[in-house]
Amino acid sequence: AAREELDAAVGSHRLISVHAALREGRAAGLDPEELAPAEALLYEEETKVGARLQLEDALKSNDAEILQCRIEDGRLAGLSETELKRALAALADIEAQKVFMEQRQVLARQALVNGSFSGSTLELERAIDEGLWTPVGLAARELSPCRLALYHQQQKIEARALLERALKSCRPEDLLAALEAGIAAGLAAEDLSVAELALTEVSSVA
Repeated sequence: AAREELDAAVGSHRLISVHAALREGRAAGLDPEELAPAEALLYEEETKVGARLQLEDALKSNDAEILQCRIEDGRLAGLSETELKRALAALADIEAQKVFMEQRQVLARQALVNGSFSGSTLELERAIDEGLWTPVGLAARELSPCRLALYHQQQKIEARALLERALKSCRPEDLLAALEAGIAAGLAAEDLSVAELALTEVSSVA
C-alpha cells in the first residue's frame, strides 16, 4: 500500500502528496531505492519553487544583473520558458531603457557643447536642464563649464541693460558704473563705445 501511494504521489507531482507518501513509506520501512524517485521529485519541485520566488524578487528589484542571474537559475532549476517569459520581457525592457538613457546622455552632452559654443542663454539653460534631468543624471563636473558660460552670458545681458539705462539717464556716474560693469562682464569694445563717447561728451560739458 505504501509503495502504491508513493507511486501515485510521484505521478501527481503534488508536493503535499509526495511529502505525505514519503513519510508513510519511511514508516512502512520501504527501501531507499524505492523512496529515491519521490525524494528526487521532491528536491526538483522544491528547487523550482525556490527559483520562482527568487524570480519574483528579481522582478521587484528592477535590476538587470539580478534578473539575468535569476533567469539563469530558473533554467537550471528546470523552469519552462513560459514561466520565464515575464522575467525575460522585464529584462528586455530594462536593457532597452538603459540604451535609451545612454543615448539621452550622449545627446545631453552634445547639447552642452553646442550651448557653450553658441553662447545663447536659451540653449545653455535647456542643455543644463536636460543634463539635470534625473534619468539622464550627468555629473556636476560635466555641467560646470555650461553653467559658467551661462553665468557669463547673464552677466553680459545685465551689463548691456545697465548701459542702456545709463545712456538714457546720461549721468556721468551712471555711465561710469555701467562701463565698469560692462568691462567686468567682458563686453566687446563695440558694446562699450557708445557709452564711452557719451561719458566723454557729458564730462566735457560738465
